[in-house]
Amino acid sequence: KIIKSSPKSIKWEISTPKDTTDVDIEKNPVNEICNRKILESLRASQMSDMILEGGHGWFPSLCLSLCSHYGLSSEEAEHLVGRYGDQAPALARLLKEQKNKDSEYPLLEVEVIQACKEMGQTVIQVVKRLHIQDGKKVCFIADVMGKQLSWSDGFKNKNIG
Repeated sequence: KIIKSSPKSIKWEISTPKDTTDVDIEKNPVNEICNRKILESLRASQMSDMILEGGHGWFPSLCLSLCSHYGLSSEEAEHLVGRYGDQAPALARLLKEQKNKDSEYPLLEVEVIQACKEMGQTVIQVVKRLHIQDGKKVCFIADVMGKQLSWSDGFKNKNIG
């Protein structure tokens, strides 16, 4: 749904059914929104001036910057930048902290924390978003979400079940 629009910009929110994932929209969100008939298709000349959320603080050497400032591997930096854009530096800082705490899955923990901030409310939502299939990691996600969202053990177990 369109939340706010003005002659120069449109802010939208997309709700997807529970059985779809964010990946369907991440590939090219502008084209996906246009295909869903929410907005009129854009011309190529309009696309060059458009900055999607997460792109405002992006710069070409952001991955290299994250590697040097936070000691990330190039794969970790590319993953954070590719998935979270200009939010990657804050997540890289959190990833460095989780590594120092000897987290079992530091990158996964950071992504779960971010998913909770972005309104991930159930383990199923986060598992689908992050494409997790390993049962051990599902339990780890539930533990992290339980801490982030102040879940009781009973509620956490209900979410796993």
